[in-house]
Amino acid sequence: MPPAGGKNLSPSPKPSFIFRPPEAAFALIGVGAAVVLLARAGGSVPASREMAGGTVVYLSLLCSAWRWPIMADARVRLGINYLCAIWLYGATSRVTLALGSPAWDETLLGEDRRWFGETPSVGLQTYAPPWLTDVMSACYAFYHFYLHGMLIVVMFTGSSRAARHFGDCLYAGFAVGFVGYLLVPALGPGAAFPSLYDHPLAGGTATWLNAWLIGKGAAVYGTFPRLHVLITAILLDHDWRRCRRRFWWVLGPCLGLLASTLYLRYHYAADLLAGFAVFAVWRAKILRWSPSPP
Repeated sequence: MPPAGGKNLSPSPKPSFIFRPPEAAFALIGVGAAVVLLARAGGSVPASREMAGGTVVYLSLLCSAWRWPIMADARVRLGINYLCAIWLYGATSRVTLALGSPAWDETLLGEDRRWFGETPSVGLQTYAPPWLTDVMSACYAFYHFYLHGMLIVVMFTGSSRAARHFGDCLYAGFAVGFVGYLLVPALGPGAAFPSLYDHPLAGGTATWLNAWLIGKGAAVYGTFPRLHVLITAILLDHDWRRCRRRFWWVLGPCLGLLASTLYLRYHYAADLLAGFAVFAVWRAKILRWSPSPP
């Protein structure tokens, strides 16, 4: 029976939400890395504390939706998961260093040589004028403009359903890439085998700016599978289905981006092929559990 005055003072039900599959994957990556670090390197290693603390913060932000309903909004979650993805991207290399995991560059180079005779970047050095290096560097940096531009567009102009679908697609790709970075750490041919090349690549402002971005934010062991390939393919697939005009506008720079990963000596052909293979599996599965909104 309600109290005097006719008001029902029973607590209102808590908002409900479920972890999306990519969110569960991010959490499992963090928990798994923290457990392995604690078991093999101990709790005194900074990477152990980082992975344990970062995962707790991430889960706390997700679970805060039970207290603050706005935290369950798909557009807010898109931002939360973006911050987690940025953190995990760099943290994978710190985990690799803390565990002393061996690099797989010899294996990846061997696969390139088995299938192509040599890793493609060695052959590409025969024609590498500074203007072409600048063009390739600009294309490589275009990845950041495309990714962050799409996030801004979806977060601030899209519906909640569109943001949920975009986040499912994007962060599922990142989760697969992070697992690859942890299991198959590699430096890339330019860093691992500098003796393969007759001279360093020369360029101008675009080359310098791209090198600065790589030095400040790239994962040291972030090579296999290539997220520049996988995430770009996911973004292009999204635009093909949702915004065909933008797809045609960005297709040229994206094709240059894919070529630049080899030309700039960042990756093996095996990295790119793995990125495309993961995308093919992703494309076959993603729309089943996260259908595109009308």
